[in-house]
Parts: sequence; C-alpha cells; structure tokens
Amino acid sequence: LAAGADPGEASAKGTLATHVAAARGNRAVLVALLEAGASAGAKDRDKQTALHLAARSGDAETVRAAARFAAKLRTRDGGLESWDRWRRTAAAWALRGGDAECLAALADAGATLTGLERDASERWRAHGRLGERGATQLRSRPERKRSAAAEVVEALSRRLAADADAAGAAEAASALRELACASARNRRAAGRAGAVPRLLDRIRRLTCVDSIGALRNIANDAAASREAGELGAVDVLADVVRAAAAGGRGGVDRRVAFAAGSALRSLTLKDAANAERVSRLANVLDLVNAAGTGYARVPEDPD
Repeated sequence: LAAGADPGEASAKGTLATHVAAARGNRAVLVALLEAGASAGAKDRDKQTALHLAARSGDAETVRAAARFAAKLRTRDGGLESWDRWRRTAAAWALRGGDAECLAALADAGATLTGLERDASERWRAHGRLGERGATQLRSRPERKRSAAAEVVEALSRRLAADADAAGAAEAASALRELACASARNRRAAGRAGAVPRLLDRIRRLTCVDSIGALRNIANDAAASREAGELGAVDVLADVVRAAAAGGRGGVDRRVAFAAGSALRSLTLKDAANAERVSRLANVLDLVNAAGTGYARVPEDPD
C-alpha cells in the first residue's frame, strides 16, 4: 500500500486481498486494506464478501472489523445480510462453524439473525469469553478441526424438538450435520445434548435428508451409535430405504436411499449390536445397491 498498490485489485478469479485477509482471520491486514479504500462489499466468484470469509475463518475480531465496514452498505451491495451463491449470510456460516462469538459480533454490528442464530449468540454471552490463550489456540487450528462451542450444539439440538418451527429445525439439522462431520468433540457434544432421539423422530416423521446425514455423522461416536441402535435407528433407516425403493413417502428420491444406506453403515462401525442388526437386513442392503447408491464413504475422523 505504501508503494501505491491498489487495495481493490482483483485476481482473474475475482479474489481481492481483502478476501484473503478475511479468510485467514488477519484483522490487521483487512482493516488496513479497507481503510485504504478497498470495498467491503466486493464479492468473489462465489459471491462471498470479506464478511462471509471472516465468519468462515472463525476469528471473531476479524468478523467485528469486517462487520463494521459492511454495516454501512445496503444488503444488495454486500451488507451484513448479503447472500453468497449458496444463499447463506455471514451469520449462517458462523452458525455452521459453531462460532457463537462470531454470531454475537454480527448481532452487535446490527445484522438481523434467524431465531436459531440469535439463540446461539445469546447463549455465548451467558457463558462468557475465552481467555487470551484459549482464543489464540482456537484461531491457530485448521478450520475443519475447530470444535463448536458447547452452547451452540445444545441450541441446535433443542431446535430439533417436534414442537420447534419447521424452518428452524431444518436449519439446525443441517448445521449439526456439518459440525458432527468436523470433529469428534462435536459428535460427543451432540450426543450429550440429546440430538440422537430428536433426529430419529424427524426421520420417522419427515424423512429429512439433513437429519439422516446428521445422525450418520453423529453415529461415528461410539456412545451415540449405541444409543441410536437401542432407540431403533436401524429399523427406522431400513423403513426409509424400503419407502424410497417403493416410491413412497411422497416420492422420496434416490438421494434419501443414499443417505439412509450411509447412515446404516455408520451405525455398524462403532457398535457390534448394530452390526448384528444390519446383518439381518440383506433385502434392505440389496435395495440400496439396486438404487445405484451403495454406501457413502464414512467421513474421515479429523482427530
């Protein structure tokens, strides 16, 4: 910048220096670029702004800095509630990353949060802040190895209840699916928070693909797999596969059979009793394979 570099110059793919700084959680560089005239609302090829990328980095101070500049913009120009190509806001990414402090920072900047996002941010406020050492350690971990704050997992699990609003429950199942895939600690937290019986209830009632995916990922924890098996998860998932093969439940597509088959395999990997239950389902496994889905690869345990 001192030598006259253009802070708003983009690469051939539309990436700006602000995007790189935000994605790396480098608050100081991001602020220097924005104060030098770089646009806070500039979008990359995925329609993500610096604020989206800051939220994905998990660094709350970078989120606060990006949000301060984005708050001056209209939504369509890259403001606080701007959507990316996946129709997600910065807050939606923070929720999926389990970053309650980032959600609180966005709320403080004036962002409008969904009920679930607001619940997670408020629970973080009630539990206090990380110490300096803990915050530094968290920021230094790769994104996929970050663990969600326990209060976020608890908030998501509560939103799966049968009497919760449909949109909030679907959002919670989707977020839990991603968090449970990200780390063993998140899977254990989800099991302790009561997610397994609530996910099974949603699968029984709605054949929700996100709920099946969340159960599959959480079941890579031995205790959760055992609990799911004792609650009848094998039979529930077998019914989903049969209904998909028969075209029932409102025309369930092959994606559901894929998800259910993958979840059945996850249940067998951590619990011998589940393996025995699944071994009796030869006809169901044949249906899964006949649908051309087979088993999805079980998510690799990053821990």
